[in-house]
Parts: sequence; C-alpha cells; structure tokens
Amino acid sequence: MKTNAKIIHNQDKSFTLSFTITVDEITKEYQHTLSHVAANFETKGFRKGKAPLDVVKNQISPEKMLDEVVNHVLSEKYDEIVKENNLKPAVQPSVVIKNPPFTLDKDWQIEISSAQIPEITVDPKAYIEIKKSNSDTTLDKEKKTDAAIKIILQNSKTQIAKIILDNEVERKLTNLVDQIQHAGLTFDAYLKNKNQTLDQLKHELEHQAVDEWTLNLAIAQISTEQKLDPTEAEIKDIISQNPKLAQNPSLVIYLLTQQKVINYLLSL
Repeated sequence: MKTNAKIIHNQDKSFTLSFTITVDEITKEYQHTLSHVAANFETKGFRKGKAPLDVVKNQISPEKMLDEVVNHVLSEKYDEIVKENNLKPAVQPSVVIKNPPFTLDKDWQIEISSAQIPEITVDPKAYIEIKKSNSDTTLDKEKKTDAAIKIILQNSKTQIAKIILDNEVERKLTNLVDQIQHAGLTFDAYLKNKNQTLDQLKHELEHQAVDEWTLNLAIAQISTEQKLDPTEAEIKDIISQNPKLAQNPSLVIYLLTQQKVINYLLSL
C-alpha cells in the first residue's frame, strides 16, 4: 500500500521524508500497544493478563503509552517508506513533528531526515602516485601504507551529508567523554588541558570523521573495481582463527576488505 510520502533527495545523498500519520492509524496502534501491555499486566483481583483493557488503561502511565505508540508507529511508517522507495539509510534518522506536541487525538505531521551511503570518485592518478611512492626504497611497509592512504584521501572526491557527520561527531564525543570520566578527569579539565573550546573539539572530530568516511568509501570503491571482495573461504578462515568474530561477520568483511585493498595498493 502506498504511503504517499513526499521525498526530497539532496545531492549529498541525504533525504527528507514528509508524511502524515492519521488519527485512525494512531488509535489502531494505541489499541495494539494496550493489548500487548495487558497480556502481561498484573493487578489485584485479576490473574496475569486477564484484566479488562479499561482497567489496564487506568493503571498505566499515559506518558509511557504515548511514547510506545510514537516509537512503534514512526518506526513502522519509516520502514514502509524506506522499503517502498528502495532507500538504504546509512545513519539513524532525525525525526521532527511539524505540529507539536504528540497527542492521541490529532494527525501527526512528520518530517524524517537521513542519508544514504555517499558516492565517491577516486582519481586514477592516485595509483600512479602510489606506485611512485612504493618505489622509494627508503620507506618501510608501514610508511608506504601511510603514504598510500594519504594519497587516496588527497585524490578522492565525495560529499558526506551533514546528518552523517553530526552523528559521527556525537558518537565520537560520547566515547571521548566516557574515556575521560573513566580516567577520573572532568570534560572541562580535558578541554582546558588541550587549550580547546568545545566547538574547536567538535570541528576536530568532524575532520576525523570526514577522513574516516572518505577512506572507507574509497576502499569499498577500489575493492569493487579491482574485484577484491573477500571470498567465503577467506571469511571462514579468519573466523576459524578467532571464533568470537563469528558474532560480527560484518567486521570480518570490513577488515578483510581493508587489508586486501592495502595489499593491492602496495603491490602497484
């Protein structure tokens, strides 16, 4: 069934979805959620899961119920639109209600933003420069690898959506704060020690995110062009050496692809 969402596609592969969730859809989801809660609800005078819906409704938090309805109905609608339009989001979406607040007695006007994986172009002259770097006998393998990565970054063109970079900066900042607190320091003390403002730190983290995304996109592109994708046998071999990796096959593929591309570049 068509969701009739309005979609705006941007040059940086980000997109914005605008759509309406009707009162009927909200009510239906509310009843579904209420029934689900009632199935495990316990209260005096009734066996577990046997209390009437009106009793359950009067004893549970309206705010919690509304949160459940919002999360379920938005997730379901978003998934429908993404599938219907063959979108492949690469980042968690940002959700805005255009007619706040969320209530159960009106339509919701929703706007959701996300982004697909950016496109990238690697200039062929990068391979010539890497080949020249590889011929420098004064460089060891590690320095040749660093030089190859630098050359790839310098010769790759991509446009990474702001929503992707914002998510990456937030993730990096959260991890950094955790590390600082684990070390028994305060975030303010960390910034003072580095002689940085929060905005300067965010700018630094964004620059790191741009380089990381650019390099990973370039590696994926080179892998595809040179047919370097890991084989099933290679994946199984790595997992057999480290069985814990079986829980994260995507990481295995990522690491193998990265290594195969680096080996290819060093062989030029």
